[in-house]
This record gives sequence, C-alpha cells and structure tokens, in this order.
Amino acid sequence: MEGQRLTEELEFDIASLDEFERPDKGWKSRVGKSYRGEPLLANPPRWRSQYRAELEGDAWSEVLRVKQEPVVIERKWGKGSVVFATDSFFASNEALHDSGGAPFLLWLLGGKTDVVFDETIHGTRETGGAMKLIRRYRLHGFFVGMLIFVGLWAWRSASSLAPGSDLMDRGLISSGGAVWGEHSRSGLVRLLRRSVPGNELLRRCFSVWRESRHREISDEVESRVESVILESEAKPAGIVSHYGEISELVSRRRGQGVDKSSGKREGEAIFKHEE
Repeated sequence: MEGQRLTEELEFDIASLDEFERPDKGWKSRVGKSYRGEPLLANPPRWRSQYRAELEGDAWSEVLRVKQEPVVIERKWGKGSVVFATDSFFASNEALHDSGGAPFLLWLLGGKTDVVFDETIHGTRETGGAMKLIRRYRLHGFFVGMLIFVGLWAWRSASSLAPGSDLMDRGLISSGGAVWGEHSRSGLVRLLRRSVPGNELLRRCFSVWRESRHREISDEVESRVESVILESEAKPAGIVSHYGEISELVSRRRGQGVDKSSGKREGEAIFKHEE
C-alpha cells in the first residue's frame, strides 16, 4: 500500500533490542505520565516484548517504561488520543489470568463504552451468512419449521398420502373398477391439436403422405390438390369436405374408384375436432 508510513505520520519509530535476555515473567514496567493528567496504575503489567519506542517529537507522553525506555506512549490526535504499545501479551487470556492486567485495559479504553477490535492482521474477519442472520434475529424456530416442511414435502413426493393400489397409481382402473383408456385415434387427434394449427393440417397430412409412400402424382393433380389446400387454409371450417376432395383426386390418379362419402367418413374420424 502506497503512502506515508504511520510511524512517520505520528512521529515515532520502533526499535528492537539487539541482545536481550527476557526474564521468565517478563520485564517489570514502571509508570510514567499521561498527557491527559489522569492517574496511572499502581501495578502496571509486566512486559514480554523486546521492542521499544523511539520518540521523534515532544507530542508524545511516556506512559510505561522498561529500563527507562518507553514501551507505551500516548499523544493527542484530533478530538481524541492515540496510544501505542509495543506488546500485546498483556491483553491475552494468560496474562489476565496470571497477573490480573484488567485495570490497564480499562485505562486504555479511556472510559469508552464502544470498542472495536481489529484483528485482520491475524487473518480474522467477520463474514455474513445464513447462520449468522438466524442467530442475530433468533430465527431458530423458522429454521426448524423449514426443515420439517422440506422433510414432509420429500416424504409426500416419495409416496402418496391417500390409500390406493398399484393399478390405480398407473391409471389403469378407477375406484369404481372402470378401465381408463381411449381409442388410438383420440390420442392422435389430441396430439394434432397441440402441435399442428388447424389451417395447416391438410398441407401437413398431404406432405407426410407423399414422403411416407413415395408417391408421384402428375402436375395437374398436384395443382388441383394445392387449390383445395389453399381453399381449406382460407376456410378451416370445411376441412372435412376438403379432405374428401383430396382423397378422391389421389385415388383417381391411381385409377381406383373411391366412394367420396367413404373419404368423408375417414376425414370426419380424423378432423372431427376442427368442426
């Protein structure tokens, strides 16, 4: 990150002892003075760090010293103050348990009730998530209810709640014993209704008929069939009679006499849904 170093902005530096031998419980610190004129602690915490502060200006006050070298310093900054300590062991659970350094922490807070602990330097970060929202807004009951709902939904999808039989599940019989089913022609009609528009039905049928049977018809017959198809597209209501005309034209081409009424009956069976 670019910019002026914090130590240069605050006019101090950090030095480390070249050679040192730390006592078992750390160095004994001595009380200095605070710029606020507040009374300091009678029993300051013992110091574990070998780092010392080097002051570069008169704005700093030496709060704690170790062998006449400052380890905790304080200065006025804006509307408040800045306190810098060269050690953090006094804030650990071990130090609070062994030496009871809580009074020094209270002095660091300066009587404030809102405190922010920034530990991102140690890789500790607070991130959001569903469980955090559940704990914050006490949504445990809602979470448990959702689990129950999902379980019931999965159970219902796996098996029906109503009593039945294998034949009923497959749609073969009803509760009265009647057989469910339809004629194959009804299934074809339903399929055509969903996939082919009514005004295009005759053209589709004629095209499939030619491709499936590989029939060749004369240009005259094809022209007359096209005329009938165009008339049917303009007036879809008469599709049954138009189908009969096309059937008669194609049958005449093959030299076979076909009763026009027979063709109409066949057309009524297939295109009844268009009337």
